[in-house]
Amino acid sequence: MHIILSIAHLTTANIPQSIRLETAFFLARIAQRYDLNHLLIGYIDAWIRPHNNSITKIGCEQWLYIAWQFGLDVYYTKLANHLALHCQVDEHNALLKPGSEEAFTADDFPPRALFVIHATRTKHITALLDTLTHLITHLLGPSACKIPTSPAPDREICTARNNHGLQRYLVQHDLSPLHMHNRPVTRSVQEILDVLQSTKLSDVLRRAGDDAGHEACRVDDELGTRVNKVVEEFVWALDRGLVAQIKWNSARRGMSSGRGNLVNARLMENEDCYA
Repeated sequence: MHIILSIAHLTTANIPQSIRLETAFFLARIAQRYDLNHLLIGYIDAWIRPHNNSITKIGCEQWLYIAWQFGLDVYYTKLANHLALHCQVDEHNALLKPGSEEAFTADDFPPRALFVIHATRTKHITALLDTLTHLITHLLGPSACKIPTSPAPDREICTARNNHGLQRYLVQHDLSPLHMHNRPVTRSVQEILDVLQSTKLSDVLRRAGDDAGHEACRVDDELGTRVNKVVEEFVWALDRGLVAQIKWNSARRGMSSGRGNLVNARLMENEDCYA
């Protein structure tokens, strides 16, 4: 509060040239409570610039509130999406701070932000598990082998090798969709992606048998293609209410409310279904 009063009373000798990230977070909370964004014009950008490289560092999650309050849409989007990818949950489905067993609380974030990040994480995991289910179902069908001129017994062996190899790999990593229903997925989205995109699946398939002549049928390539498509379509950890508030906060400190980063955002839709 001393900094706020120094600015308000034009006591420039008492205005610091630099501040800690924790102080910037405190100022953001005060600015939100008393509508003081306009008072910090000319100071806040210089204060937070030295902290720009810490946005996604563990322990710097306060950046999310700072970015929200001062309308820094690029920083907000970067950190919110990062948290949706890297946060685990506990047995009670509470979102955990990265690298910690401590759960976030609503007070750590701007209004609704925790809910949207959690919902986005759930949406990512659901999309990945659905992709696995569809691929396993495909491998049970007659068209799984991509070599139509191959003899029927060879095609059956090809399909069985891929199906068994994939399911064995998923079970080993506790990611089989058949075993994951009705229980929370505590791992982060990034941890799941690391398993699905690992070259170790190729090793499992090689041990399952010779695929000479059926290289095009390798399920690891098919899985990689499908997972990449899911990742490309990941929604951002934003909804329309957050976008509107970030733009409004930006305008309140004299910045343009249409800087463009959020215009083409893949927003959370139908987010209330996760309540």
